[in-house]
Amino acid sequence: MKIRVSRPPIRVPGFRFGSATAGLKASRRPDVAVVLSEVPATAAAAFTRNRVVAAPVVVARQHLTGGRARAVIVNSGNANACTGAQGLAVTRAACAVAARALDVPVPDILPCATGKIGVQVPRARLLAGIRAACARPSPAGFWRAAAAIMTTDAFPKAGVRRIDSGGRRITIAAMAKGAGMIAPDLATLLVFACTDARIGGAALRGALRAAPAASFQSITVDGDTSTNDTVIVLANGVAGNAPIAAGSAAQRRFTAALTDLFGDLARLVVLDGEAPPAASRSPSAARRARGPPPEWRARSGSPRSRAPRSTAAIPTGVASSARRAMPGCPSIPDAAASGSAACRWCEAAWAAAVSARRRSACSAASTTSWWIWATGAARPAS
Repeated sequence: MKIRVSRPPIRVPGFRFGSATAGLKASRRPDVAVVLSEVPATAAAAFTRNRVVAAPVVVARQHLTGGRARAVIVNSGNANACTGAQGLAVTRAACAVAARALDVPVPDILPCATGKIGVQVPRARLLAGIRAACARPSPAGFWRAAAAIMTTDAFPKAGVRRIDSGGRRITIAAMAKGAGMIAPDLATLLVFACTDARIGGAALRGALRAAPAASFQSITVDGDTSTNDTVIVLANGVAGNAPIAAGSAAQRRFTAALTDLFGDLARLVVLDGEAPPAASRSPSAARRARGPPPEWRARSGSPRSRAPRSTAAIPTGVASSARRAMPGCPSIPDAAASGSAACRWCEAAWAAAVSARRRSACSAASTTSWWIWATGAARPAS
């Protein structure tokens, strides 16, 4: 779902961002990104719970054992998943190349990847792309890096929050990639957050445990999990605030800001993922005014009077249709609260929500989660 995205400048003190085109994508668009902290940073991460994990996840877990990092390297277009020993070797080579280019220790590099699964990465192209992305990272390169991590995404997803801690201004910025294979426990989701906050490892890990629970762990697009899901937070401390300790009021403020930021990114993922017709916190008034989207209108049929015609076929094997009126029905005011029987518009709305772009394969639980995020309302009983 293509939408116009505002791109205000995002800069995080002490961080630089690089991007390059390695030729891993058929589109020949930028496909390698680097997020670099100018000083050693406290690091925390969450990874996929899928039983099969990609080579970059294996290596990132190993490198993160010390709780410190300097850079994240990302390639899109090839997930380097199910690629065996060769895939691991390529990932380790990529980390070594980045470490030399950035003049940092190899264990301080956290690798990530997204794209096709089961295809070997073109080693020479990837390494050349990493050299190029690491050559001239810039404090102003945030949005270019956010675009470089996209695969099927229609638009880059990023945001920023600023809070005060101990009399110092703290910046928290994050970029995300995700549109398909989205389910609780992260799914095909890459998120990279960076902050200049001075925060202890235990406090940062606690914030990272809490923030996704109310955001990325609460969304689904198609019920599928993935091999590469990764959320990383780097905190370099250059803001000079008093150290944020676990359990402190400062940690609660930091966690609230991170959770709010992740919540906005999660909503953008749902808006992009599989193109739901509307995704907002209060969608009903606008939908009532404009009626159903054109793709839901039929050339034939015998709908109830006042209700628009619909082309949406109600999929077999899925809770066949809405039995009660759907939120936003143009022919039944306050439909969700009225308990009225569903009209053809309501049936089409439910069918489209379930079946649009392969969503007919979703479990009932996944569909319910998606509907709540896409409409802001609970699904009517079916």
